[in-house]
Amino acid sequence: MIKCFLSHSSKDKDSYVRVVSKLLRKEVRIIDEETFEKGMKTADEISLALDDSTLFVIFLSDSALQSSWVRDELQDAKIRLDQKKIERIYPIIIDENIRFDDFRIPLWMRESLNIQQILRPAIAARKINARLLEISWTSHPRLKERKELFVGRNQVISTIEERLDNFDIQSPVALIASGLQSIGRKSVISHAVKKSNLVRDSYEFPFITLDSFDSIEDFIVKLDDLGLVAEKIPSLQKMSINEKVGIAKKIVDKIVEDRERILIEDHGVLVQRSGDIVDWFDELLEHLSPAGHLTFCIASQFKVKSILNRISPKLFSIHISELDIPERKGLLQRYARFQDINIDRSDLGFF
Repeated sequence: MIKCFLSHSSKDKDSYVRVVSKLLRKEVRIIDEETFEKGMKTADEISLALDDSTLFVIFLSDSALQSSWVRDELQDAKIRLDQKKIERIYPIIIDENIRFDDFRIPLWMRESLNIQQILRPAIAARKINARLLEISWTSHPRLKERKELFVGRNQVISTIEERLDNFDIQSPVALIASGLQSIGRKSVISHAVKKSNLVRDSYEFPFITLDSFDSIEDFIVKLDDLGLVAEKIPSLQKMSINEKVGIAKKIVDKIVEDRERILIEDHGVLVQRSGDIVDWFDELLEHLSPAGHLTFCIASQFKVKSILNRISPKLFSIHISELDIPERKGLLQRYARFQDINIDRSDLGFF
């Protein structure tokens, strides 16, 4: 089974590593306080854990770089990496005072790995989960094949790609797909964004749902609950709408800074029944517009007014209809092949 060793200084455990650990599957993570057998020698437990590891994550901080335990773990992990017993070593800087070229970081790591600072544990956990997913796809290609099972919508995908590649107008900061529930709006968005090379195939979108009675307060709280922003939000109850929009702007600025993209299931909060964009969200998009970063991917219950695609380049919307008959047949055929089920023409026509 794929396992992830979390190498860290004990001084970073409470503030960072435990938060990351809780966002990883329990069966996958290897962390001393959970994994090591009580009463056994720590060095022996580390060695056994490394033997079981597929991904070695090292959290780099000043205390970690001074720790002999962390240095020894990294050295032992490098030996196993060279022996192809560990698939990958993944360094993450968690200290704002540490740079990728710190002389205490081994030269081979500085030269061969893209070492970046990730100060928010939730983002680190998302990156680690993505690396685990990539490793699982290498070991079990069928998992990737199943995840990427996507047929039809060629014209829709082409239309989205054409808009995202259009350099004559500014890049949209919101992509909106409307249509019936469970018709594939989120799948279309995800497929289009990945096909346009805006994110990796292993990228998992942070996801929130906005119910029909939600407001800007709920929007802010749900974004904050994703853990992508370190600062705690103040009480919103007595704030004016302008103050709340100001808080939302600070949150989304952090999201853009970390190159994240938020997937939203919207039940009439952002895109209203009339097809208009609610005022406070429109102001938020206007604020994001200069960055040109596709920040929001929205599966909307209601169809956006078509004129907004022409007069408001900060967003792009498209309506998702049901699959036509040839596309349905194509999807059924491909899924049947994936499941090793032979469906002849007469059975295909019947279904």
